[in-house]
Amino acid sequence: MEILEEKLYFIKDEFIEKYNPYYNLMENKSVGTKRPTYFCFRDKMNTEILWFVPMSTKYEKYLKINEDIKQKINREPNNFVFARNVGGKKAVFLI
Repeated sequence: MEILEEKLYFIKDEFIEKYNPYYNLMENKSVGTKRPTYFCFRDKMNTEILWFVPMSTKYEKYLKINEDIKQKINREPNNFVFARNVGGKKAVFLI
């Protein structure tokens, strides 16, 4: 399989089942939609590494969580990276 940078990917159940006990991956949902969705990008410092970061279109939900954390710790948290437009929708990447 050719992996392209800056594309969206869905991880197969077989991969999750094999590696989840070791890496605590997000599990796929079985409600008919392929989730979670991962965004692929190359590491800037080590270009041999490709990152697959889970993302969500529940932008408002994570914006509120981000604000709540910010109020608690009195600084900007490092949990989320917000994107304005992914495939025509607002999205957030979960770190």
